[in-house]
Amino acid sequence: MPCMAILSFVLITTTALNFDWEREQLTDEDAARNAALRFGSASAVAAPGSCKIIPGDAEWPSEDVWASFNSTLGGALLKPEPLASVCYSGKSCSAAKCEQLKGSWAGMNLHSDDPASIMSQWASGNSCTPTSQPNSNCTRGGWPEYVVKTTTVRHIQLAVNFARNKNIRVVVKNSGHDFNGKSIGGASLSVWTHNLKGMTYDSNYTSPTGSYCSTTSRWAKAGGVRPAIGEAVGQGKE
Repeated sequence: MPCMAILSFVLITTTALNFDWEREQLTDEDAARNAALRFGSASAVAAPGSCKIIPGDAEWPSEDVWASFNSTLGGALLKPEPLASVCYSGKSCSAAKCEQLKGSWAGMNLHSDDPASIMSQWASGNSCTPTSQPNSNCTRGGWPEYVVKTTTVRHIQLAVNFARNKNIRVVVKNSGHDFNGKSIGGASLSVWTHNLKGMTYDSNYTSPTGSYCSTTSRWAKAGGVRPAIGEAVGQGKE
């Protein structure tokens, strides 16, 4: 049976498999210690629609609050500058890095491996793209204010709880391939799931129905299909 056919079969029939990063979760007891991190109530009545807060609002968390949140996350909170900030006047300006960026800007991996960047820049407002005019402006535009580099389910729970309780917009970025612009958002807390992945090799796998027995690999990937297939094929070669 062709490798891709076996892979597809296993993906359909394999029962749930938890990796280490899935097992690390936020408990009710831990969440209850901090009002900003508490879980929502399934029985709560939906609140009337209202605008999310943005930087500059009185309710926006202070730097100390963000630092405390980062400690809770174990240092997983990032505040990345737009990739192309190296092409503009300021502390990140670098002519050499800008030229290098221009040559790789159309590459998929550049954006998927960055905490905030996306493949289709229109959703950012094209507010900071590679340029040969360093005196033009680079602004955050549609870029998130902060990014949680999630490597556990607990990170996701903490990010969603914090954003909900603080009334901050949440966006989720996997690999940045959402051409509808849903993996980026201004004045938001972004949940970056690109690093949630796992793979195991089973030398004696039997499907739940008993209809398939062989060696196989099982994998989980929170990202685009193309990168995931590439990693699975690479594992098969090993």
